[in-house]
Amino acid sequence: MTHWTSLWWHHKLTRTALCLLLGSALLGWPGGYGAAAPAPQAADKLVLAFYFPWLDRSSFSSGQMSDQPLVPYDSGDPATIERQIGEAQAAGIDAFVGSWQGTGSTSDQHFPQVLDTAAAHNFQVALYFETNFAARRGVAAELRSALDHYLSHAAYLRWRGKPVIFFWQPGAFGNAAAWSQLRQQIDPQHTQIWSVDTVDASYLDVFDGIHLFSAGKWTGTTDVGPVDASWRKTITDYNTAHGTARVWAAGVIPGWDESHILPARPNAKVFPRRDGALYTESWQGAMASNPEWITITSYNEWFEGTQIEPSATYGSRYLDLTRQLVTSWKGGPPTAVPATPLPVTATPTFPPTPGGGDPCIGGTAFPQTGHSICKQMESYWRQYGGLAQFGYPINDAGVETDLATGKSYTVQYFQRARFELHPENAGTPYAVLLGRLGVEFHPPDPAVAALNDGQHHFFRETGHNVSALFYAYWQQHGGLFVNGFPISEEYSEVSATDGQTYQVQYFERERYEAHPENSSPYNVLLGLLGKQALDGRTGP
Repeated sequence: MTHWTSLWWHHKLTRTALCLLLGSALLGWPGGYGAAAPAPQAADKLVLAFYFPWLDRSSFSSGQMSDQPLVPYDSGDPATIERQIGEAQAAGIDAFVGSWQGTGSTSDQHFPQVLDTAAAHNFQVALYFETNFAARRGVAAELRSALDHYLSHAAYLRWRGKPVIFFWQPGAFGNAAAWSQLRQQIDPQHTQIWSVDTVDASYLDVFDGIHLFSAGKWTGTTDVGPVDASWRKTITDYNTAHGTARVWAAGVIPGWDESHILPARPNAKVFPRRDGALYTESWQGAMASNPEWITITSYNEWFEGTQIEPSATYGSRYLDLTRQLVTSWKGGPPTAVPATPLPVTATPTFPPTPGGGDPCIGGTAFPQTGHSICKQMESYWRQYGGLAQFGYPINDAGVETDLATGKSYTVQYFQRARFELHPENAGTPYAVLLGRLGVEFHPPDPAVAALNDGQHHFFRETGHNVSALFYAYWQQHGGLFVNGFPISEEYSEVSATDGQTYQVQYFERERYEAHPENSSPYNVLLGLLGKQALDGRTGP
């Protein structure tokens, strides 16, 4: 699961694949994936995402990831946690299953903040007890500590009235008999729900359910549908034979790419995403198996490349897909979760839009500037960098006519950008776009030759080179979707806002500025083109 346990993990994958094959022969799985369990009711279904609260900014500069988040972050930052919970809720996810690596670990330090933030937003969190880490101090003592600290919290995940705990790598402690003795000490009355990651069905004698962190995707050619159906049959048959109600949690993954992890993992898993096809297939197999729960691997395991968190490469594609697939499984859209507003100091008014209604009322207000974000623009603003990326709103949204096309759009100016609503793109990721302020302030320069110096990335589309510093920022802050292509080379320019000289480069939608006086990640900032454009429109 984590990049620190690479050798064990791949040995386990080999063992689990063999166990699955053996189980197929012994339990009669091939040929009829078996008796389908009754489908759980929509209100009882859970969508859970494995969540890793131990990342920091250095994680994202380690060179060990196949992709990057839109903005590097620290998992302990309250604003980051709030953003992640809001994104998960909007995608229909019911709870995070948070990696917990033992008393005093980074995950342990961050867990209280995650729970408190979840409680404030009607979200839930469960522990993913990483047994291999706990074994260093004693599994029984570590488990008692974790349960004592977290199970009573208002945001802790409960299902049918019982708190839920997930366990990874049970073999680090022992077989089913060893776990039976431990459970007799910890939870003799089975007042909790324990779910274990295993392909050894004997653990069903102790645990209340089984989940598969690898989502049943053992190799690049594994068809997860039969894997899911087989485990549904195994658990259903066990329940019938023993009069129990063991839980089947079918797993889904968007892809997997651990090829960048150092030291290199033997036989590193690389399962291409295929533009969302793998994720969709994974969900289809999971849903067809009538699970009680569906687990997503993962919300933010960036080292293994399984994340659905917005990224430089994919933007919000996988959160958008998640929302659609959750809706398909549960039979209705997830409840919308509004952002917690700041005190409103001004109520903007807008011209009516075609079809009636105001697209902008209800957005968060900022007393710093006396303006509110247009409601329909706010999710884009938050998702692609928020205040650090775009700055504050500096006017009330209103309608402007694009002189180039003659079309009118609802627009709003921020310090560093102009946002536009494009109703012709409603229902797609392009319903909100940044105005092409870069082009407006700096018409595209002629193409130049590629700098083959190993320090620049060359964009053939426009014929311009981008330095490693600016290219990293471009990748980490929305890539082509947010920034557009470069339309100039890097050069020195005197700022119209403060009179200082900066190294700058223009992209279709913005201007990059190098600020060596700032520490990373603020050594690159967007120029104040939104302010310049608004000042030029309204005059002094």
